Amino acid sequence: LNDLLKALAQIAPPDAATDTPAPKGEPAQEAAPTPLDETRDSKAAWDLMPYGTRLRFDIKKLFYTDYLAFDAVGGELNVRHRRLSLSDFRARFHDSPISLDGGLRFRRDAPEPYLLALKGSVKDFDLQTFSSELVPGEKPQVEGLFGVTVEASGEMPNLGQLRNRAYFDVHMQSRDGVFRPLPPSSGLLVGASDVLGVL
Repeated sequence: LNDLLKALAQIAPPDAATDTPAPKGEPAQEAAPTPLDETRDSKAAWDLMPYGTRLRFDIKKLFYTDYLAFDAVGGELNVRHRRLSLSDFRARFHDSPISLDGGLRFRRDAPEPYLLALKGSVKDFDLQTFSSELVPGEKPQVEGLFGVTVEASGEMPNLGQLRNRAYFDVHMQSRDGVFRPLPPSSGLLVGASDVLGVL
């Protein structure tokens, strides 16, 4: 998955670093923030080939880290001149089925040509298992089985603005879950425990 994300970053690479080293003996200065690029794309960023492409994939196991993996990852990626869509996407995280449908449409004459529409759901997602595999050895702050539905939408002038212009509507529902507002290693939590012990 990390290799795939690196490949996607090549389509819309992050801004180059503008930091310059400070002269010897002087404190380093922070670079001025780079203004957001609002340049409108004249054609879709994925429109690189003279033909459309449809890719069906079926991956037995997809590793995110050495410990965290998703099983039975499959679906169909459809690339057209003005549409990039993902349909029938499914995966499993242990016993939790994950589904996703939607994509990006490019509207040539619109002021903000990219239009995002995405819907997804996860059933009985075990957040404790996910957290412990993502960061082994850390006690998770949330435990329980969660049902999650996600909708994403947004309009943007270029693909690089996707992360800034995407809006998410997320609903989570759980029964008999545990939420720890402070991480177990928090100094504030240790101090509070001492006070509660005295009381």
